[in-house]
Amino acid sequence: LTMLPEPFDGLIVGLNYTILDGDATAPDGTKIPLPKLSDSVANFVLGYDRGPFDLRVAVSQRDDYLDEIGLDGAPSRFAKERTQVDLSGRYRLNDTVRLYAEVNNVTDESESYYYQLEDGTQALSQYEQYGYTANFGVKIRY
Repeated sequence: LTMLPEPFDGLIVGLNYTILDGDATAPDGTKIPLPKLSDSVANFVLGYDRGPFDLRVAVSQRDDYLDEIGLDGAPSRFAKERTQVDLSGRYRLNDTVRLYAEVNNVTDESESYYYQLEDGTQALSQYEQYGYTANFGVKIRY
């Protein structure tokens, strides 16, 4: 958005949204969703990059997806939809030294999987809680 007046000319906005529509055929001949692919995936970035500052917020979202195909009467396993928020920032002290910090999964989003049963209900298969991760440091170019 460099066409905006100062100091707004450093704003960054990014958005993408992907829709997938397709299916596959399981070994037993039934139609199934495409394995390992969500029907929709969205990403949004809002940031500011001007002068010594580079700050960003990123949000990523994906729908459920088929993780494992159930065979011989076993239920199929799906990954549950997930939305993750990440933050990053950099500050340039001079041409040689930069400070940086990143925090991923700020909202402490879990990762979970479930079996889709024949009666339409879901049975939890796996649940993982990671919390957030953070790193920070100094980069020096010489």
